Amino acid sequence: MPIVPVGNTGVTGLCGLERHPTNGFLYGFTSGAQSKLYKIDPWDATATEIGALNIGFVFEGSLVFGPNGTAYGCNAGEAERPVFFTLNLTTGRATRVETIGSLPHDVNGLAFRSDGKLAGFDRESSRLLIFRPQDGVITESFELPLSIGEVGGMTVLEDVAYLNTSGIEGIFPGSNQLFKVDLMTGQTELWGPMTQGFPAGTGCSGLAAVPEPASLIGLALGTLALLRRSRRTSK
Repeated sequence: MPIVPVGNTGVTGLCGLERHPTNGFLYGFTSGAQSKLYKIDPWDATATEIGALNIGFVFEGSLVFGPNGTAYGCNAGEAERPVFFTLNLTTGRATRVETIGSLPHDVNGLAFRSDGKLAGFDRESSRLLIFRPQDGVITESFELPLSIGEVGGMTVLEDVAYLNTSGIEGIFPGSNQLFKVDLMTGQTELWGPMTQGFPAGTGCSGLAAVPEPASLIGLALGTLALLRRSRRTSK
């Protein structure tokens, strides 16, 4: 899989990455007790701090834009009762929505399905969780035949959902691969390894779609890289 470096954001601890549907910029937030929201130029990786989330401790999660443009993020709190939230893109402030289900979860990637529900892939259960954005109630879940690991990302490009697993050197190692996933059934298909661009450490912690040219953009250790889809790596 061809991977083309874009640049370094200069921001450590970024987790979650998504492209705004209208202004074309990427947005991501940092993990930890002092989490902040950033706007990132997808063409040179220049990052601009927007503001603090002010929602307490944030651990590796994801960011996604809803059909109405609302930004949703996760995870806040702790894995035993993970909270997802909305984000103010002007101030950075997060507003709590609800916990995700009633069991421990560590959601490493989010995407909206065509029926308006959120899909998130969970390290704790190795499942694709389907939950309602208004209250976090899980309505479906699908077992994923892959090792998710410590970090990861998920996005939708041209109506196809992609997810990536963690690198092999994380606290919870993953397979460092990119998959296509059917958000309605949970069926996955290996698209290729990510070792060319993210060979070490925890791997890619965020994934976003860039429509022109039709590519995916990944985030690892603060560095952005384009993942061209023109060549598929076989299993």
